[in-house]
Amino acid sequence: MKSNNLIWSWRNVRFTAVIAAIPVIIIDTGHIEAELSLLLGALPASIMGLPPTRKQRRKIIVVGILVGVFLMLGSFMTQWAIVAIPGMFLLAFGAALLLSRRSLSTIAITICLPLAGVGLSYQGLANSIH
Repeated sequence: MKSNNLIWSWRNVRFTAVIAAIPVIIIDTGHIEAELSLLLGALPASIMGLPPTRKQRRKIIVVGILVGVFLMLGSFMTQWAIVAIPGMFLLAFGAALLLSRRSLSTIAITICLPLAGVGLSYQGLANSIH
């Protein structure tokens, strides 16, 4: 039985290599913390692949912005435990509600919510921006 779940594309391999090359080179020079966030931001774009039209490529920009926003939101919430715990609950609840209504809501629950959790590991907003 043939399955179309995994499709190899050299075009997408080249795209992923290009967007990951700069962060990997900078990480290799010793700036691990600064470029690890950039590499995480490039991960959704590499998963989505390179869409064939410019109009469809706008989704990559939106997803990249969402990654940065939710990473910073998590690092902002970590300053106060009284905000972080209900904040993560509300983010998870909102993502679950969106899941039943919107097509892009899978991004909210599979990428944005976990990255807000990763943002909780930063010691404040200033550390997540660097």
